Amino acid sequence: MDTFIAYVRLPDGGGDWHAEFPDLPGCTATGNTLDAVIDAARNALTIHIAELVAQRRPVPRPRDAADMMIAVNEDPALARRVVGAVLTPVVRRPASAMAARTGLPLSGERRVA
Repeated sequence: MDTFIAYVRLPDGGGDWHAEFPDLPGCTATGNTLDAVIDAARNALTIHIAELVAQRRPVPRPRDAADMMIAVNEDPALARRVVGAVLTPVVRRPASAMAARTGLPLSGERRVA
């Protein structure tokens, strides 16, 4: 299974927790607790990768924590987004498990009632 690093943070002033995957632009999640945002991030990661595969687009190789910290030091825009965040490894769920859990079909699969 793939493990991607998410930056997880609680916005200043409270509100929902927020997670983003720098290796997968646009792949984000929110939750009202740390556990909820990590679960939502796992779901978002699974769906995002499934969509990339369905569109026959390459899935980026996930960076490890050391490479991610180097990237933060070299990219001021990324550094601003991760202030106050923690690095959280998130393992994506197998697409079949996600489909079974949500009742949604896998990309390209048709469910017959």
